[in-house]
Amino acid sequence: MTQTMEIEMIANVKQPLARFAFAMVLMMSTLPIWAQDTMTEAKAVAAYPLTMDHVAREFQASTDMPSGRAINELPLEDRIKRLDATPKAAAVLKVHGLSSRDFVMTGAAVGAAIIVAGLLDSGEKGPGPGAANQIQWAAAPPEHIKFYRDHKAEIDKLVAQMTQAILNRKN
Repeated sequence: MTQTMEIEMIANVKQPLARFAFAMVLMMSTLPIWAQDTMTEAKAVAAYPLTMDHVAREFQASTDMPSGRAINELPLEDRIKRLDATPKAAAVLKVHGLSSRDFVMTGAAVGAAIIVAGLLDSGEKGPGPGAANQIQWAAAPPEHIKFYRDHKAEIDKLVAQMTQAILNRKN
């Protein structure tokens, strides 16, 4: 996701606290969340089946992932290849029982669902005219938003734990 797309998405989050939290996670994260840059990638994310097992493992792996060069600017397939080619990252994923594909796609799917659910909750009716917004909405089909809402307490706890771990790492 380009910086322009991130700024556009932050501006579309209407609740000030949610906008701040979203901006902070984008700035701090080296993780493959909010990953899709094209409509093709958004459709692949939307088709990815979410399970709470993968979500929990993805967040745990994210917390343990070594800091280093951010992969957020890469296309999804390149992120997967980069993780496979990075021994420390591959080792973290192995410990948590995830493939690099499951790590990237789960993070992207959950991230899109969280964002779009938040936009819906703040009164948005659908994607606006911006390309980033349309791609984000396309990546979050109704079943992913339902999954997030059904598991909101668990996922929000995982987000808080991951965010705290990232903050601790930055200090």
